[in-house]
Amino acid sequence: MVFTQEQNIFIVESYFRNGHLVDGVWQYSVQTCSAEFLQQHSIDT
Repeated sequence: MVFTQEQNIFIVESYFRNGHLVDGVWQYSVQTCSAEFLQQHSIDT
């Protein structure tokens, strides 16, 4: 699947927006990013 530039930007922003600081270390969730992306964009699979 090829994403548009707008979708790529959304994915990167979502990834960093959903990061959490745990014991001084940033942790990121691909699953959270993916869920937010699917909620925002209708993707036919």
